[in-house]
Amino acid sequence: MAFGFYLDANLTQPVNLNSPISVIINTAGGGAYIDIQLWFGSPDSTKKCQAASNPGVDQITITIRDNNPTIHNPDPESGPYWVLALNQNDLNSNPKNNLIDIGTEVLGGVANAKSFWLRIFEPEQAPAVWEDWIVATNDIIEVSV
Repeated sequence: MAFGFYLDANLTQPVNLNSPISVIINTAGGGAYIDIQLWFGSPDSTKKCQAASNPGVDQITITIRDNNPTIHNPDPESGPYWVLALNQNDLNSNPKNNLIDIGTEVLGGVANAKSFWLRIFEPEQAPAVWEDWIVATNDIIEVSV
């Protein structure tokens, strides 16, 4: 199984790298946000992934790709915006609309999955399931261990 994003630490609920994560954002006009813990990895312990640009040297990065900027055009001042962090506390201090580095390689296997946090703030759109922001990595390659 390829490396990808998961909704659980056991890597049983995958989120496809090319598919939107459906998140119910019920904060319209309220100035609130939602925090989501996610994992990146593969249940296949015989594989590892590295950045395709310079394997084993360049960082693997996670960011948000905006699939439809006419709906949720990111605005770091008043929202909507996202924040990514390696732990929930850093969501308060990391820059808005950022990316995070998770290392030069990620080994396969449940125990090696990289946990991270995503905060989404959407002050204007009506409460709904929005599917236009996609969690993504830079280009990666998968190799046998």
